[in-house]
Amino acid sequence: MTGSMPSSSDGSGVRCPIFSAQSWSTDAPPTLILSETVPAASVSTFRVVVDARYDDGSNHASFVMTVKIHREGAGAVLGVENSDYTDDSSGVLAADFAVSGNDVQVIVTGVAATNITWKARMGRVQLP
Repeated sequence: MTGSMPSSSDGSGVRCPIFSAQSWSTDAPPTLILSETVPAASVSTFRVVVDARYDDGSNHASFVMTVKIHREGAGAVLGVENSDYTDDSSGVLAADFAVSGNDVQVIVTGVAATNITWKARMGRVQLP
């Protein structure tokens, strides 16, 4: 699921788009909740904020992560993922970056037989 919002700029011509998504997970398998294509011949820093809430209100989680991704030729290359902040009252949820082809993805992992609502917002600073 991908949604986009207007781009912002820092005044230097560097693009700073923001993407947002909402997804629901009803089981433990990893679930793609956000995906964006990394342009060719570029380096980008992606920062994502992911929030999760068990639908019964028993647990909540927040994740803030940053990663550099570059693309020279075919395929995006994932840099070192930094977890800037994690607060998971259940201690079992996960949010991670991944790449697939030319796309950066945000993948979340829930809990078996548990309804969880996930929301993600991702920003990108990109040099052409």
